[in-house]
Amino acid sequence: MIIANYDRSVFDVTDMDAAKRIILTPEIGLSTQDRWDKETPYLMGLLEKVNLNPSSVVVDFGAGIGRLSKSIIEKYGCSAIGLDISNNMRALSGVYVGSDNYFAIPPAGYKFFENRVDLVIAVWALQHVRDLEEEVAKIKFMLKDGGKLFVVNERRRFVPSDKGWIDDSADIFMSLQKNFKVDEIEMMDSNIVTDAVAKRTFYGFFTKQND
Repeated sequence: MIIANYDRSVFDVTDMDAAKRIILTPEIGLSTQDRWDKETPYLMGLLEKVNLNPSSVVVDFGAGIGRLSKSIIEKYGCSAIGLDISNNMRALSGVYVGSDNYFAIPPAGYKFFENRVDLVIAVWALQHVRDLEEEVAKIKFMLKDGGKLFVVNERRRFVPSDKGWIDDSADIFMSLQKNFKVDEIEMMDSNIVTDAVAKRTFYGFFTKQND
């Protein structure tokens, strides 16, 4: 077993370009900007499966600079809350999203949204959290009964530590299936994310049900 300490400093970026490189790392054949331009509309298309409207409340879990929050607000006119561990990411997100319908909060802010959220999106985020079960519990706490969770993730964990990126073997599929009803789990479109990325990642829709 690798003994390591969680290192959140990797997310303490100083500008938009650095933030984008952390949020969407380059892949073979795709730059960060290529991924930004291709994945964002693709994910927005997938989110059409959720019935969002101007009264909807969305939490962007691990929001970064609010890439998807911005698109969701522009498309649906709803409210979005960016939850992120990084002070710098949260500050940059307010500038990037540029909407009165958006604000960013630190992780502890989840306590104010018990059973208030219609949709949580966790895109390339759960693979990086310190404690998977704890963060999934926060998501469940915020969602209304019948609320939806949209996840995009690697099939393994990439946890930032003082030993580099490590896999702590926490089982994301087990955690999600234990806490939510599974609506759909699928591979991502290889025409969007490349064959290599499609094989090692997934997207899924889940529903919070009464315990």
